[in-house]
Amino acid sequence: MQPLPNMHKPLKKFVFLLTIAILTITGQSGISNTDSLSGTDADTGAPSETDTPTELIDSAQTAPTPESPASAPVICLSPGHPSLEGDKYYEAIINRKVAWFLTILLLEADFNVVLAVNDVPPDNLFFANLSNEDDALWSDLQVMPPEEKANRCNDAGADYLISIHHNFAYSPTMNETMVFYTVDDNYRPRHTEVIPWAENTASYLGKVMETDDEYAIADMERIGFQLGVLSNAEMPGILTEASFYSNPDERARLNDDLYLEKEAEAIFRAFVDTFVRGHQSPTQ
Repeated sequence: MQPLPNMHKPLKKFVFLLTIAILTITGQSGISNTDSLSGTDADTGAPSETDTPTELIDSAQTAPTPESPASAPVICLSPGHPSLEGDKYYEAIINRKVAWFLTILLLEADFNVVLAVNDVPPDNLFFANLSNEDDALWSDLQVMPPEEKANRCNDAGADYLISIHHNFAYSPTMNETMVFYTVDDNYRPRHTEVIPWAENTASYLGKVMETDDEYAIADMERIGFQLGVLSNAEMPGILTEASFYSNPDERARLNDDLYLEKEAEAIFRAFVDTFVRGHQSPTQ
């Protein structure tokens, strides 16, 4: 597998796309792709040949087009936590940041996006100069059990689900990447395509996050029970645990929004590789 290129976008581009994404929200959480998402200068509104990130063109060119019979699948993004009051608020904030970065990438590539939860205003997340542990952010978090998030994805008719998480361990040195898919009591996945998708995602994330190891693994095999957000979803889905925020060095990196953007890019590239390019394993 080739190393991930640097796909950082200029801040003006991100602000512009984020604003458009917010304006195209339908209902509470549905977002549709729109022609105004690309090819426009953020300052003047005029067409621009340099607005689209050069490194993203490779992925965007292989994404479905509006004329394609398989165009515009709906991807439901479910940033994890809190499922209980006081439950992993720090993680919930960085999960939501990654979800917004991923939303922008998917919209730029002509996919449709549904956010299973859209509670913290993006202005607060990115532009209010608040830390990820600020009470002003945490107070916006909406408690929602994972099963309800899955049902929102089902109700939206989503084609795919990506549940975004980060991990915690009592050992401060532990830092691994895990990507889960759900299986039944006989360890059979309901959707076979989740296995290569999870493998690709773990591979991309492990490289970007520079974790000690990466795994694509069934929930029953690793934790002994089915993950609610995946088992209640009608569509194929994965749950990413990109890295361990309990590791002090990793936590410092997670507090850098550019690092979270790279994480989102890895998830995006794995999705495109699996379902657009048809790469069924990281070694192909």
